[in-house]
Amino acid sequence: MKEGSADDRMQSAKVAISSFDNQPALMHTHPMSKPGHPLASLPAILGMVFAGLALAGLALHRRTTANQPAASLAPLAAPPGSSPPPTPAAVVPPAAPPAPLAGPPAAGPASTPPSATAAMPASLAGPPASGPLPLPPPVNYNPALLATAPAMIDGYALLGFDRLAGFPFAPVPFDPATAKPGAPPPSSADQIPATIKRFDHQLAIVTGFMLPTKMEKGLVTEFLLVRSPMMCCYGQVPNMNEWVVVQVPAGVKPLMDIPVSCFGKLHVKEEFDNGYITSIYQLDGEKLTDAKG
Repeated sequence: MKEGSADDRMQSAKVAISSFDNQPALMHTHPMSKPGHPLASLPAILGMVFAGLALAGLALHRRTTANQPAASLAPLAAPPGSSPPPTPAAVVPPAAPPAPLAGPPAAGPASTPPSATAAMPASLAGPPASGPLPLPPPVNYNPALLATAPAMIDGYALLGFDRLAGFPFAPVPFDPATAKPGAPPPSSADQIPATIKRFDHQLAIVTGFMLPTKMEKGLVTEFLLVRSPMMCCYGQVPNMNEWVVVQVPAGVKPLMDIPVSCFGKLHVKEEFDNGYITSIYQLDGEKLTDAKG
């Protein structure tokens, strides 16, 4: 179906407006047409609104149609004898800047510069990226060393852990929670060689690392003297012959992470706490010095 001209649509809109004015039967017979009804004038108002919208649409259509050029018009031809207009030159992009001069070819693949850690000595490079620090090597059991007499310093026997831990020691398994009530814990004293038991109640100097267990007013009154700080601090419990329980009632200043030498009377015997064996070496501390000093 073809669309009529603009004049025809304008005439149709006028007829629509007049049709709302020429309906007396509808206007006077519908309940809303009664005087005083709040919606009595609603049909006339809606008719005027729709007619206004139709007129506005027609006016807009005329303006947009008049401004559009005809699609069927051909381009203007050049007059006879005239030369055609010059063709605009193509836009040429600017040339890329020259590449920098290349240096001499590399002799091989580029190598990653060494890290600062790799340049350090192995002793200063620190722990690996994963896992704890390596534990100290185990003490070599040397019966010949145990048979020799230790060096003496001012009446104190110089006892190192190479001697105190120079024999295998494994306490007999015992769990007081499951044992018969009142049953004494089993003894493992027969595993301690006689060459070590002879230092019981003797003055000795033992060198190791302090691990405080009791403190009073900022002073250490009891500590474990262990063979290596890495054994307790990095998750592996040392063997029981690799620590000494040191009692210092007067208290000493804590000296952590450095080797210290403890002077005092040594006791070689088993000690228990609530049925559990806790040590085989105890030392009545008299003096504490920095082993490096």
